[in-house]
Amino acid sequence: MLRKALHAIILIAFQRETSGEVSPNQKSSVFSRSVYFMTMNNNRLHGYVVERFQSASLLLCNQKCLRREWCTSTNFKAPEQSGKTGTCGLNKHSYSSVFESASLREEDGVTFSLLVKFPCHSKPCLNNGICVQDGAGLSFHCVCKAGFAGTRCQACKFDFEDGKDGWEKTGTTFNNQPTYGDNPTARKREPAKQQGDWWIGGYEDRPSEAATPGRIQGDGPRGTLTSPFFKIIGANITFLIGGGCRMDFIRAELVINDQVE
Repeated sequence: MLRKALHAIILIAFQRETSGEVSPNQKSSVFSRSVYFMTMNNNRLHGYVVERFQSASLLLCNQKCLRREWCTSTNFKAPEQSGKTGTCGLNKHSYSSVFESASLREEDGVTFSLLVKFPCHSKPCLNNGICVQDGAGLSFHCVCKAGFAGTRCQACKFDFEDGKDGWEKTGTTFNNQPTYGDNPTARKREPAKQQGDWWIGGYEDRPSEAATPGRIQGDGPRGTLTSPFFKIIGANITFLIGGGCRMDFIRAELVINDQVE
């Protein structure tokens, strides 16, 4: 019942927050961190107060919370008499403590305000990934650019299972790439030992599963294939590469800050 009651008041509270009597300067300070407050009248969160002080209004109480990085909600008890100040309590807790416990209890004259930060404001997705808010805006997921994977797009994914989108191509060598399957074995050569179903083979010519196995384009075509920029996380980076022995003819280069390593 508690969870349903809080959700039922979200839209009402948000509308009041955006349309209330707030000066331009106050509105800027409230929304500069891309947050808003969900409020519940006549409710108090128990057991998580870190700081308590007198406050003239709910708005000033919530603004004080915005100035504390650790603050996640407030309890504001309105003054019992006109011209008096109310009491503001700044809370620190996880969101689950609000939605999944009985710590939120009814109390007349007290307004509970939950601070909700837009999760994409901090730009959590790496490597130019796109942050998409989920549901009510309390969580997010990342849509990664070509070549990257992971919950934050933090990992390189240059395995060509999704094609070579995002790579820059010159010449004609890579027109029919990536190659499907173990194409060398189909013409009775040593196996490619590729990872996955798709890989780059400049000598090969099997750009689809339906193409004839074992077909080649030979060493005649020339060209380059350059990956998107990516960030190396950690001390090591590994590659799965095979080819001829002439570096002036075929090679892979790792370019860091415009320098070939």
